[in-house]
Amino acid sequence: MPAGSWSPDGSSFVFATGKYAPMYVVDTDGRTPPRAIDTGFLMAMTPAWSPDGSRIAFEGSERLADEALGDPRVYKIHPDGTGLAQVSQGIGWAGGAKWSPDGRRLLYLVDVAPPVQDGQPVEGYPSTVQLVVAERSGAGWSHRVV
Repeated sequence: MPAGSWSPDGSSFVFATGKYAPMYVVDTDGRTPPRAIDTGFLMAMTPAWSPDGSRIAFEGSERLADEALGDPRVYKIHPDGTGLAQVSQGIGWAGGAKWSPDGRRLLYLVDVAPPVQDGQPVEGYPSTVQLVVAERSGAGWSHRVV
């Protein structure tokens, strides 16, 4: 089953299907075929529609030259495929984005990996997961760990 999310008014559903496919928006009345949302070089996963229906947050992993995938980050895009932008900051895994009821904030998880030396994690530095709130501020996003 593909991961997806209902639009707030229930008229559409957004879903992601896998590594080499785009995200799709389908009108739930069945009158039109699904519309592909081009996420470019990203494999889209776990889309979540904003409460006002103007944006879709998703976890995206960069498709690398050797067909591997980079660490996932949190992105947002408009349902028509415009406005693609990264929301999460820093390096390491970020995902699991959830919108606040007013649509001004995104809550997401970040895996803060331990430092690596000679390809191995440095002892004494456990991997931890942080909860981050990104809030829309002007043209960008401000971030805070909660």
